[in-house]
Amino acid sequence: MTVNVLNNTAHAISSIAASVTAMLGAGVINVGVLVDGTSNVDGTPFVSDIVTQASNASRTNYSNNGLTPDNNAPYGVTSNSFSSYTFAQETTWYSAMVAGGIINNWAYVPNGGPLPAGTVPPSATCVLLSADSGATSGPGIEFGMTASYKGVGTNSPSAATAVMAGILASLKYNHPSWNWFDIKAALRQTAANWATGYDPTNYGFGAVNFDTATAVGTIYLQPPAVTYTLTSDDIVFTLYPFRQTRRVREEIWYIPGSAALTIKNEWTSADLVALNATLVYQSNGTDVIPIAMATARAGTTNGVSAGVGRMVVFTTDGAGNYSSPQSYNVVPFTAISGAGLIGV
Repeated sequence: MTVNVLNNTAHAISSIAASVTAMLGAGVINVGVLVDGTSNVDGTPFVSDIVTQASNASRTNYSNNGLTPDNNAPYGVTSNSFSSYTFAQETTWYSAMVAGGIINNWAYVPNGGPLPAGTVPPSATCVLLSADSGATSGPGIEFGMTASYKGVGTNSPSAATAVMAGILASLKYNHPSWNWFDIKAALRQTAANWATGYDPTNYGFGAVNFDTATAVGTIYLQPPAVTYTLTSDDIVFTLYPFRQTRRVREEIWYIPGSAALTIKNEWTSADLVALNATLVYQSNGTDVIPIAMATARAGTTNGVSAGVGRMVVFTTDGAGNYSSPQSYNVVPFTAISGAGLIGV
């Protein structure tokens, strides 16, 4: 069996091949069937073409041997080795990537400055920095890549993205039953910062570790990517579910008070009971991008009091297990006014 990877820059093919060989050993990869896609600078045509499997004559110009992705890249890894990532790409591509079984992989160098404060790590995309690329970590970054990881150069966006593409494809090769969200979860829970939680100032979940990720037994639940808008009366949440195999749906809970929310592998329903939490929203599990609204209005009562507290967005397996709270899926309740809270 060979590993086939889609990449949008022909010059990175040798680095992808070197990465897969470093992860899996010699003799697994056939460089002749590593196929590149074609892309404008924002990547959109590339992702759209792969998802729809539409014919594209120019696509063969990026191939080592004229083979096309629909027949020769079953793992669906796309790789953008340039530095213009914004979270808008995630929101634009999310539905298409989910439908097409695609994971997008992006190296980011903040040439124009860091991503805006509060940018969340993506669900269907990997965004990483290389430790030896001269880049500084910031909001939205999900992983770091140590210098010359496993002996493969990572000192440029192209190199770091190529190594990550090899890691993703190699994990899929080792675990064909895992979906891309399972693979991302395994990488997160074995990265350097997992025990202390997502840290945008230190490469997000931290430096990736292929060896520990591929040896994972239980894959822990991860929260969705979340954006929200605030008014004087409402919080409107847009959720991009982390669709790993165990996921059943998303839930939003109000947790009163200011006590620290413990970072651990997973929460349970007992943790929520102990914190006197109140369920505010439960997705149906089938909406591609669920929209939730919580309303704060004077005079409303449903057991939730105004004051200090947080809205926490979880992924649950429906059996009393929940993703651990992370900084990007916790919304302070004090940001909105009103004497009470009702879920819609």
